[in-house]
Amino acid sequence: MTVIPFIRSWARACRWLVWLAVIWATSVAAETAPDLGPVRLNGFGSLALTRTLSVGDQSLRRDISQQTQAHTNSFATDSRLGLQLHYDARPDLELVSQVVIKKRLPDSPADGALEWLFASYRPRDDWTIRVGRTNTDIFLLSDVGSVGFAYPWIRPNSDFYIALPLYTMDGVDATWTVQSGDARWKLKGFAGNSTTQGILSINPGELYNFKITPAIGLVVSRENDGLLLRATVAKARVSADMSPRASMALESLRQLAASPYPEVARQANELAKRADLTARSANFYEIGVNYERDNWLISAEFSQVDMDTGTRAARSAYASVGHRFGDLTLYGMVGKSVSSFDAQAIPNWQALGPEAQALGIAAATLANGARVDQRSWSMGARWDVHPQLALKLQFDQFWVAPNGGALWIGDDQQASKPRVWSGGLDFVF
Repeated sequence: MTVIPFIRSWARACRWLVWLAVIWATSVAAETAPDLGPVRLNGFGSLALTRTLSVGDQSLRRDISQQTQAHTNSFATDSRLGLQLHYDARPDLELVSQVVIKKRLPDSPADGALEWLFASYRPRDDWTIRVGRTNTDIFLLSDVGSVGFAYPWIRPNSDFYIALPLYTMDGVDATWTVQSGDARWKLKGFAGNSTTQGILSINPGELYNFKITPAIGLVVSRENDGLLLRATVAKARVSADMSPRASMALESLRQLAASPYPEVARQANELAKRADLTARSANFYEIGVNYERDNWLISAEFSQVDMDTGTRAARSAYASVGHRFGDLTLYGMVGKSVSSFDAQAIPNWQALGPEAQALGIAAATLANGARVDQRSWSMGARWDVHPQLALKLQFDQFWVAPNGGALWIGDDQQASKPRVWSGGLDFVF
């Protein structure tokens, strides 16, 4: 590292440390603040430094709404600040809002920082109805996705969570809770819409608006003696805005799909299916388990997304095991994600002319650039230096197959073995 980049990195680090000191001083002052009655203000945050090392220019992102750079020390990937406001309007009615400040894509809408804004009504002790912008409760970490202090790792498993940035939903959900012996059961139904901005790895300069509208689903969970089991089934229509150039290319592929040459028609039809980002139905299935007892921390999830077309169909899973030794927690984690469709071969359409051949190369490159085929293992440590402050260190090793790097920025569609070093502080107040 030359002197000037080092000075710039150090200056950025100092700014983040000053910001952390201010927030921490605010949290200490909040402990002695007067009782605000029905109003409660809480907060959380993370100050984390991440560096991706790879042969090429691949860089890790926390979710598809981020744009990052390889071989640089970045505070933007995992650092964030959140504030949560609760107002107990009545014993059976609570109003909740949550704002999360973090590095977002350019031109992102201002309301993207407002992750929660809902009313929670409890007509009976065993029923809760929420209306407004809520969390999408379809994963184990749906309630705490932005609160790094709530889990041992620097970030949720990358293989599983990078492609799932849908932390909010505008709609309604209803939860029924029942106690059966020592076990507590929950049954939740939800319906609503969700929108997020993201970029594809192979074309990080082009912004897409991903939409899920409408979505309906059911969540069943059972909790007993530190063991949580849960399952989710959901159905939605998924779409993304396509640029005029992409729409024209898709129309050309559909015209080739009507070609009198069977092999050309088959290849064009398959590429058109993969390149189509307009509204398509999707089915989502998830099974999760979490165990916290006797200083053991065990988490595992499996998900499957089925789509009749498009590029987001995939199977993903991870498992994590950790153990507490007083204030120190050591953990290991493995993960894997694989798209449900094979890599597309570049078609030989030279006999149809140079424009057709160029179209085939571009379509195959785009389809393969949206594929996921990777696995990883991680190891790390968490030290709770204060009841509200945790220091974390983590190392991740990834294996990315050819045409399987959709979760990364700067994917060149070659096999790679990127490594990621991370360290940070998570706090709540």
